[in-house]
Amino acid sequence: MRGSPYYVIVCDLFNLHDPDHETIVAGFPTRELAIEYARRRTWSSVEQMRAPGLSREQVRSRWLALGEDCRVVGPEGVIYAARSELDTFLDHPLPPERSDWLALYRYGGPMTTFREVRLTCAVCGHTDTHTVLTSTSAFGASDLDTRPPPPARLTLPMEVQHCPACGYCARDVSKAPPVAQTVVARQEYQAQLQDRSFPYLANLFLCQSMIQEAAGDYASAGWAALRAAWACDDEGEKYASAAVRCRSRAVAMFAEAHRKGQAFATEPGSEEAILSDVLRRSGRFSEAEEMIERGLALDPAETVRHTLLFQRHLCSRRDAGVYTVNDALNWIKEE
Repeated sequence: MRGSPYYVIVCDLFNLHDPDHETIVAGFPTRELAIEYARRRTWSSVEQMRAPGLSREQVRSRWLALGEDCRVVGPEGVIYAARSELDTFLDHPLPPERSDWLALYRYGGPMTTFREVRLTCAVCGHTDTHTVLTSTSAFGASDLDTRPPPPARLTLPMEVQHCPACGYCARDVSKAPPVAQTVVARQEYQAQLQDRSFPYLANLFLCQSMIQEAAGDYASAGWAALRAAWACDDEGEKYASAAVRCRSRAVAMFAEAHRKGQAFATEPGSEEAILSDVLRRSGRFSEAEEMIERGLALDPAETVRHTLLFQRHLCSRRDAGVYTVNDALNWIKEE
């Protein structure tokens, strides 16, 4: 990841008086990936300080004496200090899905390539540097809603670009549909861009979705909304309700795409399989069950049919958790 402008400084609090108490982890392709690495590594350090019977303040004291503290540095200086979220780390256990901080660097490394390009915003004409993903890979099974496994899973921040001048959000800010300028100028768009009830990355995807909806591209608007939900998922329980709102928008956009004859998946039953998962993850189990039956009636291919049957099983248990295609196939084998 040579040439990346973002790096993390890891401070060893136990050896604070040692001249070499800080180490640099360099080469993150985006600021978001670097920040998430710093957040996870510091939060994991706090978790290691917990022990039965220790109070919150005792955990804090142990971390200050023995833990690791991270901060992120970019071209503009320090852009994130994990210590600023210490209260959150102390009050909430680290979600298991965010415990592998090393994966963010390992998966963001040689298996993922990117380049930085100068692009001119198609809405306002501002030119800025953007990170463009050139290649990645995936090891493991996708989630039932198609979200890929790492390392591709960790490139989500590179799937949307943001113009810092006008706020235009798109996969490629140098291209825009005719309605984009009008949408970006709207108060509701700018309000969404700054909505603190969603994570920063989710807001970018939701703004992208608003533009795609206005352009009549409902399938793409649905996918952008679903990516916004994934961005919320990555932030843990704090944004659980925001993730549901994003998924509700994805359902609405996909439904409109279906009405307009816009396909958002290829195989028979696969659209229903995706929608049933989005509905189930939102706790809308009855609607998900209807979608499952609709998909099964299309006589889908074996893998799609198995995922639909697994979704039916999950709905019967009122289970709104995240599962992979492998989970579905293993369940079928056990039945």
